Amino acid sequence: MILSDPDVALEALKGYHTYLRSRLQGRQLASSTAADRDQIAIACLSEIHSQVYNDHIEPLESRRHAGTNAPDSAAVAQFGSVLQAIFDSAATMVLQGKHAAPGRTLRTRASDETKLVELAEGYGPLRLMEVTCMAYTGLVFMDSGANLAVLAQFEEPEDLHEQLADPDRINLKEKAIKLRAGGKVVEVFLTATTVTRLKTYMRVRQALVTALRCADIAPLFIQCEYANTLGEPTALRTLDRSFLHCLRKKTKAIGATLPAVTLQQLRAYAQQRFVRTAPLPVAAKRMGHSVETAIRAYCKAQEITHRSEMADYLSSLQRTVLDASEVRRDAECKPIEIIPAGACTDYGNPAPATHAAAVEPDCRKVEGCFFCPNYRVHADEEDIRKLMSCRRVLSAIAPLHEDSMRTHKVYSAIIDRIDALLGELRRRRPKTYEAVRVNVEERGELTGYWSRKLQQLHLLGMLPSDTTRPN
Repeated sequence: MILSDPDVALEALKGYHTYLRSRLQGRQLASSTAADRDQIAIACLSEIHSQVYNDHIEPLESRRHAGTNAPDSAAVAQFGSVLQAIFDSAATMVLQGKHAAPGRTLRTRASDETKLVELAEGYGPLRLMEVTCMAYTGLVFMDSGANLAVLAQFEEPEDLHEQLADPDRINLKEKAIKLRAGGKVVEVFLTATTVTRLKTYMRVRQALVTALRCADIAPLFIQCEYANTLGEPTALRTLDRSFLHCLRKKTKAIGATLPAVTLQQLRAYAQQRFVRTAPLPVAAKRMGHSVETAIRAYCKAQEITHRSEMADYLSSLQRTVLDASEVRRDAECKPIEIIPAGACTDYGNPAPATHAAAVEPDCRKVEGCFFCPNYRVHADEEDIRKLMSCRRVLSAIAPLHEDSMRTHKVYSAIIDRIDALLGELRRRRPKTYEAVRVNVEERGELTGYWSRKLQQLHLLGMLPSDTTRPN
């Protein structure tokens, strides 16, 4: 029964897990031995039943098993760049009917059109179609963070073309596509990188099926079978655990190289990306596993990432908060635009401060200034008052949006950024800071601009009548 019924296997694994844990607690087994036995049992039955039992059972861990660490962003970016370039250039070749022509050239970097490889004359057109399909599958895996076993079960829904014409938008960057898997409808979260290429993938896939003259199979993402490893493929097959290994071999045969990252590491990277943009339960649901698994196995930001983010954060504060004399020297070289929250060194030309900016810089909106590298604030009474006044108004507005998770998160990020800037100003000018704080927070003496903003909100009935009173 254990080998034929996946539900019975899951219950057996849970019982075995409890048994090992009790022996471990009774000091009858070493932690490494218990962890190895638990993980081997889970891995074996997961393979037999094509399930991911790690999503239901948290395996015992020894000290040498620290979980999965996410790869560097540069490695992930290179992984995506190589696959995107191969897919785009190969798909164009296939759909234009040039996949068997001499002098075939593929791109190997999406961001560099000079990175080209010429296919060998013996590289068959069917093999080219297959590597095109596999390159797209790799992009989907990297983009969605889906487990390989789940990805292998995805099937095309009847309304796919309608979904692509009007996809469900999750946020500015992500869209949700509903696919079938195991008889159920599953939401897959993809960015424009893969959503915009899905129609092209379907056309290449159909071209491969037609060229093979074989029966199609239900799974959306496929590989090929070979009667002769040096020849052309003969039939379609589903994805298996060797997918990444096969993908590496095929890209290497073309003349491209994928960075040394594993599928588990790509899932860990996707998890960390999801956690930065959504609450942990939502991120875990996207990945198809429990919150506990998300916390223990994936959400382990690397030390180098932490150090880099902290260095960027401190550097940003030093660059943004300037002494009055420094600002004057800048003003002699380049005009500085005075704005309600401070000053701007290049007004009208916003640029993101970091890749993870919570708000896109926009010169038409004051809140976008705080995340723009052109933003400056004087370490003097005038700009401290501007910043405190802005914070006072935003703090009054923020509770109005608590029912919108996205808006509330944005306001929280803005206020956190203002608090960081005010903390630096207080460190530099403690006496001036305290004097302004008393005037703004206790007496309600806001700057003219922010006082009018607060009055407008009050007149519109958006704020209670006592909002303008000092705390």
